[in-house]
Amino acid sequence: MLSTARHLTRLELLDLRDNDIGQEGIEALLAEEWLSRLEHLILDDNPLFDEAAEALARATHMTRLKQLRLTHTGLGPAGARALASAPHLAGLRELFLHRNALHDEGVAALASARWTGLRKLVLAGCKISDEGARTLAGAPLLAGLTGLDLSSNQIGDDGLRALAAAHMDALSELWFDGKNPITAAGVAALAAAQHLRRLLRLHLVKRELLPADLCSLVGAPWLHSLHYLQIGARFALDERYEPTVDELQAVAPDLLIA
Repeated sequence: MLSTARHLTRLELLDLRDNDIGQEGIEALLAEEWLSRLEHLILDDNPLFDEAAEALARATHMTRLKQLRLTHTGLGPAGARALASAPHLAGLRELFLHRNALHDEGVAALASARWTGLRKLVLAGCKISDEGARTLAGAPLLAGLTGLDLSSNQIGDDGLRALAAAHMDALSELWFDGKNPITAAGVAALAAAQHLRRLLRLHLVKRELLPADLCSLVGAPWLHSLHYLQIGARFALDERYEPTVDELQAVAPDLLIA
């Protein structure tokens, strides 16, 4: 019924999150030409699967999309390939794909996309390993990102080391918390990164990390410009973290540590 709403030709934002929209509904909707002015499409928490991405790839009239949200919609590698291969999505600035089983294969597809204007990429909980992180580190689109969320994946020290060495000169916010199996070595690689001088917010909550594992952050060349650091120390009320927190704030007095 919504797909036949011809009077919505000036619509710029469509939010249909958390419904029961499936393949038939989304294909009918995205085929309509009246969506040509749409800039924001939110389809989170619908059972769409890869067919939704394939329908978007066929919707060549949707050339103005700037924000696309497909969180927890059952997308897999095939869906990622469909999105990455759609030239009319070249104007995307924000892409939210978290809680989808993209795996490293799906990340490789996204890394090949020509989204030169992409500024925010959310891939939390997408079953990405070190291999996927290394692939993403070599992607041209990484250079333009201001926000990158890779939390709750399976990325360890090798993957974080590759990302830290990548040219993420524009990055201002990085999420790397949750289940990623990083150690002090990964934190040290991130601390040594020379291309993160615009970083303002870093989310690095990992309960397994000890105070000594975080000491390398004190020497990070970007620490003095950081505004917010989330390491979970204050939340845990663990006195062992206090000396590390004190060292960090000696370098960056205005830094908010949570």
